[in-house]
Amino acid sequence: MNEKLTVKNFGPIRDAELELKKTTVLIGPQGSGKSTLAKLVAIFNDYSLLMSELHWSDVKNNQFKTYSIHNFFEKETELTWTSVRSNSKIVNNKIESTLSASVEEALLIFDSENYMRDTFESLKSFVHKRNQSNDSNGNRFALSSKFFSTYLSELFPISKYIPTERQFISSISESALGLINSGIALNKTITTFGSDFERARKYFSKNENVSIDYLGINYKYENGVDVISHNNSKESNSIKIPDIRLSESASGYQSVVPIHVVVDFFTFQENVLLDVEALSTPGTYTIFLIEEPELNLYPTAQKGLISYLVDRCNQVADELLITTHSPYVLSSLNILLLAYKVWQKHPGKEAEIAAIVPKESWLNPEEFAAYYVADGTVRSIIGEGTGLISENELDDVSEDLAGEQDALMNIFHQPVNETTN
Repeated sequence: MNEKLTVKNFGPIRDAELELKKTTVLIGPQGSGKSTLAKLVAIFNDYSLLMSELHWSDVKNNQFKTYSIHNFFEKETELTWTSVRSNSKIVNNKIESTLSASVEEALLIFDSENYMRDTFESLKSFVHKRNQSNDSNGNRFALSSKFFSTYLSELFPISKYIPTERQFISSISESALGLINSGIALNKTITTFGSDFERARKYFSKNENVSIDYLGINYKYENGVDVISHNNSKESNSIKIPDIRLSESASGYQSVVPIHVVVDFFTFQENVLLDVEALSTPGTYTIFLIEEPELNLYPTAQKGLISYLVDRCNQVADELLITTHSPYVLSSLNILLLAYKVWQKHPGKEAEIAAIVPKESWLNPEEFAAYYVADGTVRSIIGEGTGLISENELDDVSEDLAGEQDALMNIFHQPVNETTN
């Protein structure tokens, strides 16, 4: 929360600075750099980046290649990340990272068996020299592995990047794991998300179905098949809609179900069990980075999805970053922000406000940021003094369409010139 990212001369971004909040939204034209910024946020939140700085080629070919942005570097590229956990800077094909004093102090608390050196800088050198140490049982092990899995992973968030290609995972859901493991050259963000989806659906196959109320459906994983069932009315005259495979369902279902299954799984694990075996890399919280959550969804469904995502992240300490093209997403977020503001002004009307917008989805304006990405830079679209997304940003497209309509109607109402032979 409250991280700052500065980007200069990297891919489509020329000069941009943005502050990340608990919920952050990026909107802008295609190709403007929204996804580039989201991917950089994911990379800089990855604790393994901190231990890689002595091997720049590894950083570029691993972390950045994972998100297909490794070719965006230029001679003048500068990337700077500042957070409560760490600070990192990439310039002239070099990376420098430091842990914050609070994280170093936490590491020393974890370091009950003296596996670590006194400071982060000396520890990095120690790890990269591949020195080894004895654990409490006298067994030899690589300190780097012990350090990554036990210490930093407990202090840094888990980044879950949900790409637009998630619909691909749905359409091949029954054979997704085989494709992921087959070595086929798929984008790493797709295969990583596919692995998360596979882990999540296996969990729910043993526990409970995933209910997606605003679409009126349930998701279940039975006998190796992803199934969509409708919440059929109990009225005798209703038409029962049969279950259908996810791979054969509507495109909106194929887009939203993977989001729901993965977000439900990780937030449930954090909120209730923090199942270390299931999560494999436990962390203090998760940051969900979702590309265009509105894909193939009707406006009311977009509203429902946004409310759900904010609800889930509010229940735990999770963060949410969304890239979008949809004014309906912005309008939905404004409603959640407004509900919080009304409650602040009229705390005695909490129940009345909650009857309109469930309290679990209210958004604190101080924990929200929204940016318009275009022309190589970004600008905040939060109205001064309101804490809401500016109405001008919501109305821009509508005004363009209205202007074209008025111009056409002016022509339409002009007298018809009669032609004579």
